[in-house]
Amino acid sequence: MIHPGQLVHLGEEIGVQVLDISAERCRVALSRKRLLPNPWENAMEMFPQGSIVPGTVTNVLSYGAFASLDMGVEGLIHATEMPLGDGQSPRDILSVGQRLQLRVLHVDPGHQRLGFSMILDH
Repeated sequence: MIHPGQLVHLGEEIGVQVLDISAERCRVALSRKRLLPNPWENAMEMFPQGSIVPGTVTNVLSYGAFASLDMGVEGLIHATEMPLGDGQSPRDILSVGQRLQLRVLHVDPGHQRLGFSMILDH
């Protein structure tokens, strides 16, 4: 997850959408993300089935790992799509923050899901 301080800096002017104003709590809820285009709207064209894309591991679980693409979408690398040895789990070969080359197996923009296979380094 990216810290907001990595995206914007104190004193910088940016566009935001006002989501809520709470006078009682003296707070204003803002969103920068809502002004940006939704990357899922063009996911089929940007990530066609079979294409090779770079991704960053964001979470590693017993059944696979999630990887984020540079365009702000995330997908699953199922354990069956990993080069696991006998008795190995995804946690044995992957770590959060690791960069990978991934093959797009399927794209489901309606459910905001991507499926990947790992590309082995040669």
